[in-house]
Amino acid sequence: MLLIITNKEDFTADYPISSLIEKQLPYFRINSEDIQDYIVRLSFANTHLDSEIQYRNKKIVLSEIKAVWYRRAISPVIDQGTVPGCV
Repeated sequence: MLLIITNKEDFTADYPISSLIEKQLPYFRINSEDIQDYIVRLSFANTHLDSEIQYRNKKIVLSEIKAVWYRRAISPVIDQGTVPGCV
C-alpha cells in the first residue's frame, strides 16, 4: 500500500495515481485541505496496536503501508478555527 500525502491542487500527483489504478496497485491519498474529515482509529490489545485511517468509504490499516510519498507542491493553508491553540 502506498500512502500519498499531498493537496487537491497537486495535479502532478494524478499522473502516477492513474498508473497505480491502471496496474491495480493499492494506494491511499490524503489531501491536506480535508484533514479534518479523516477518521483515525487506534486500538490496543495487550501489546498489539491496531490503527487505521478512514476517509468516506475508503479505509486503510496503517500496518499495510509500505511507502509514503509526501509531496508539498504548495504550502498548506490551515483554517485557524479548526486547530486548537491557533490564534
